[in-house]
Amino acid sequence: MDAGNHFKNGESSKSLMSRRHFLVAACFALLAVFFVGCSKDDDGGDDGGGTGNVGSNTQITGKIENASQFSDVKKVKLLADSDDENDVVVEADFKSDGAFTVNLPKPVAAKHLVRVGEYMGDMTGVTVSNNNAKVLWIFEVWGFDASNERVAYFWFGKENSNTNTALCWFYTDSNVTISGTYTDIDEEYDEDYSATFALDLKTGWNVVYYTSTRTTQDGRHLIREEVNHKAVSGLKWIAESWK
Repeated sequence: MDAGNHFKNGESSKSLMSRRHFLVAACFALLAVFFVGCSKDDDGGDDGGGTGNVGSNTQITGKIENASQFSDVKKVKLLADSDDENDVVVEADFKSDGAFTVNLPKPVAAKHLVRVGEYMGDMTGVTVSNNNAKVLWIFEVWGFDASNERVAYFWFGKENSNTNTALCWFYTDSNVTISGTYTDIDEEYDEDYSATFALDLKTGWNVVYYTSTRTTQDGRHLIREEVNHKAVSGLKWIAESWK
């Protein structure tokens, strides 16, 4: 399985994660996407899960189940650009029992941020209250070994047959709201796509839920993405290798 394949249904040409990948490239180089698209392979499935107090705007706390499968992980890091292992926002120790606590920095260094107007692009139907706010969106926690090599990644969410959800951390340097729905029909890819936002982001770190639903109707792929603050139950830490 390709690493970065948190949502195992494949990458949409119009998906929010693809759009994020394109827009942030202008400022940070390439970000790892939430769908298929990275070049590293793991063993074909989720290696483990876990629990933790992740719904916090001050720290990310987790404990990975089956920690023995990740005994080579010594540090966890948040990367602003997941294709650049040196673009570290913050790091913390990974304990032998699979526990870790990442204290979210505030403020975040300016070099890690991108203007939200550039981040969102030309999403007609979506209103941004402050296009000059600078933001950072974190999806995964990366695991590094004693040689500072990336060997695993952890994300908090759940995967179902066609609906997948992840809890994310969204930093902004000033208050900003993002609301509305962007829609598009792509005949080339035979996709009917929409992304709906309902975000009221305050200066600092915010907890955000990202949900993607993929179905098929009359041969056309229907892709519905939602980004909001509505808590979703049943989430857990999902751990996957990066080897």
